[in-house]
Amino acid sequence: MAVEQTAERREFPEERFEAVRREPAWWALLALGALVVAVVEIWLASRIATPWIMIDELIYSDLARSLGDTGTFHLRGEPIAWSNFGYVALIAPAWLVTEAQSTAYALAKTINVALAIAALGLVYVSARRLTTVAWAALAAGLSALMPSLLYAGTLMSENGFLPAFLLATFAIAVALERPTLWRQALIFVAIGLAAFVRVQGVVLLAVLPTAIVLAALFEARAVGAGGRLASAGRYLRRFWPSAAALVLLALAYVAVKTAQGQPLSTGLGGYQAVAEADYTFLDALRWLARHVADLSLATGVFPVSALIVLVGLALLRGAARPAERAFLATAVAAIVWIVSQASLFASSFAFRIEERNMYCVFPLLFIALAVWLQQGAPRRPWPLAALAAAVPAAAVVFALPLRELLGLQILSDTFALIPLLRLAQLLDGGVDDVIVLLTVSAVAAAVVFVLLPARFRLVLPLAISIFFVFSTYAVHGAIRSYAAQLDQATNGGDRSWIDRAVGGKGRADYVYGSGDDPTAEGSGLWQAEFWNRTVDDVYNIGIAPPFALVEVPAPLDRGTGRLDAVEPLDPFVVSGARLGLVGTTIARHGPLVLTRIKPPARVGTTVEGIYGDGWTGPAAALTQYVTPGVRRMRLRVGLSRSAWRGEDVSGHVTLRLGPALERDGVATIGRATATREWTAHAGKSRLFTFDTPRPPYRLEIRVDPTFSPSRLGGVDTRELGVQVAFR
Repeated sequence: MAVEQTAERREFPEERFEAVRREPAWWALLALGALVVAVVEIWLASRIATPWIMIDELIYSDLARSLGDTGTFHLRGEPIAWSNFGYVALIAPAWLVTEAQSTAYALAKTINVALAIAALGLVYVSARRLTTVAWAALAAGLSALMPSLLYAGTLMSENGFLPAFLLATFAIAVALERPTLWRQALIFVAIGLAAFVRVQGVVLLAVLPTAIVLAALFEARAVGAGGRLASAGRYLRRFWPSAAALVLLALAYVAVKTAQGQPLSTGLGGYQAVAEADYTFLDALRWLARHVADLSLATGVFPVSALIVLVGLALLRGAARPAERAFLATAVAAIVWIVSQASLFASSFAFRIEERNMYCVFPLLFIALAVWLQQGAPRRPWPLAALAAAVPAAAVVFALPLRELLGLQILSDTFALIPLLRLAQLLDGGVDDVIVLLTVSAVAAAVVFVLLPARFRLVLPLAISIFFVFSTYAVHGAIRSYAAQLDQATNGGDRSWIDRAVGGKGRADYVYGSGDDPTAEGSGLWQAEFWNRTVDDVYNIGIAPPFALVEVPAPLDRGTGRLDAVEPLDPFVVSGARLGLVGTTIARHGPLVLTRIKPPARVGTTVEGIYGDGWTGPAAALTQYVTPGVRRMRLRVGLSRSAWRGEDVSGHVTLRLGPALERDGVATIGRATATREWTAHAGKSRLFTFDTPRPPYRLEIRVDPTFSPSRLGGVDTRELGVQVAFR
């Protein structure tokens, strides 16, 4: 019969009482730390003036606005073959609660910060199962300081994938520790959530069996030599529900796609091309080495070394605790698959290090570092410690071709290299000096990892923290400046000018194809779409955009200037000023103009072969379809190389004017009515005057030879002819 008795204090370990006394205080400190991180991240995100990772941010915002307004996933009013709808659903409330685009943008970034805080909470919970409160807080703290959290200032699915991925790896680790039926079932729920948020999460279906096999290996090493094989077999048999579920999922997916008559890759939505691409082994291996190097650099080298030591010790001696064995198996499997996935994508598509696609595994390395430090920073046997220190350091030194990688292309995807790019711009020796500094730092990190006395082990996370703070400062400065320049170039401080000019009187279509710089025009279009809810359909006159989205074909009749659109345009139309749509000008904003048209839609002017700064390439042309009263006009053409003061490369310029006609779908001159010639020199200019025929007429300009400033001491890599101004 049970009776109540007073327990003696000595019957329980002292640490049990310590946990009861101290946990509430720790939770208060952790909550305060999370609040501070949230405030700082919101402030940093608020300083990003406009979406700048295009077209991704436009797609996510447009889909989120569609979900908030109509409950559908539509882009430009049409359903699209996309994925990552889970992230869209997460940020959609920002557009549900407000009509103001600036407010919705700020709220969406605040949601991103909340997702980041949730991820940090998962890091703490995962680490707390393996170590003490203080060391778990250290892992979460390093995760909070990593520069990758600056993605909270962008509308990118990686923000939602980070906590979803960490939840899935946590579920896998918990199930590996004690593989009950319910825990295994929860794995698939978590993986499904991660894949819904970002289709990259399907890789977790490969992480799971890999982690199970690794866990079985660690389990075998943890028992005596005589029963290792039997122990591994018993462990693996406990995962028959997971194996059955994986097989059933694969069979069901194949059956569905077969019944639909579609390739298996169509389940990836907008990422279908990734599964259908041809990859080469050597390219994939080279990019794998680069991604391993970036993983080491981005996490501060020491966490990678710590994980290698922990795995080595688990294989040599066996990890004593089931939770540690489960974590190591999950972390290794996740890192291997995620890094391999990012490397494969980079080898055939991005051709740059895709750190953005793999920073979800960084917290796993910080947890490994915390566990290793809590165990006293073990580094014996010494060959294992030397190997663990040498691998990430050697990768950083030998696998990063900085002369090839450092450039503006890294801004959106490779935050770890941005501080190096900024250093190269500041140091007299440029990239060469950066290579020396990076080599010295990597070697020093390897030496410190091996030789630092265990009592000074807190120096390692402190060094990483300082490194992260300075890196974050450099990265945020770079992306903040880029976004500000993009905002000024495209919005000019007046982002919602179209909404204001239309004034609620209808919608405004956009006609794309005003020049030969599709990237510049695309940037202006995407910014206009993002900040103006009035912008409706996008009509394309036949110019290939930098990224294909939902567009309405509107081929331009090169003989008459009419737009043969399959759907009639709205009365209000936005276009590049160069396109010169016929109608009443309502408002002008930088290179864009808002016009009220009368059907049929007709172009007044087209300009070809001229960049946004006025420079031509080897050929350029002006075609005029409309003049007042269909009269002859006097056309003044200014040609110049006054903007180039470097080495002179003379260029022979030929100008031909005549009636315009269409031949094989291309505008050309029927018979030249006037011809002029000039030799262009550096710093020189010339004005030509023509009496034009009745419209449509066309002026063609040819320059031979052109010159590239990059070959003459400049930085511009374009082949330039002359700068042109028409009046």
